[in-house]
Amino acid sequence: MPCRSRPTAVGLSARSSTSDPATPTRSGLRSKTDKGVVVAEGAVLLGNPRLLQLDGIYCEAALAGHLICMKNEDVPGVIGHVGTVLAKNNINIANFSLGRSEGPIASGAYQTAIAVVSTDVLVPEEVLAELRSHRAVKVARSIEIR
Repeated sequence: MPCRSRPTAVGLSARSSTSDPATPTRSGLRSKTDKGVVVAEGAVLLGNPRLLQLDGIYCEAALAGHLICMKNEDVPGVIGHVGTVLAKNNINIANFSLGRSEGPIASGAYQTAIAVVSTDVLVPEEVLAELRSHRAVKVARSIEIR
């Protein structure tokens, strides 16, 4: 399953395996990118790969097709910003999966949120730049999984 992404180093570790297609096979991925290290955990369920966690934040999403992976501060308006930017650029959202960090935070701080947005087309860099223009959006990357 090729993935259009350019990590500088990738390591894959299988955590369990089974011959029963109804039982998930879990895997972990650690990738070093220009923004730091990303740690993902996923599973193959009924033959379909799914993301389960990204950087320790639960966010379940199908790993197929055209995706936007985002990390942002969990503040009001980010989801609306994503919808508005994509609609303005005539890009349809097929699925929108969300998760956020848990636990106590310091006064005035925000939880970290993760979004995996499935779209009908690969989202170009100029649209990703528009997504990143929101003060709370820290990362927005486009991925194609075939």
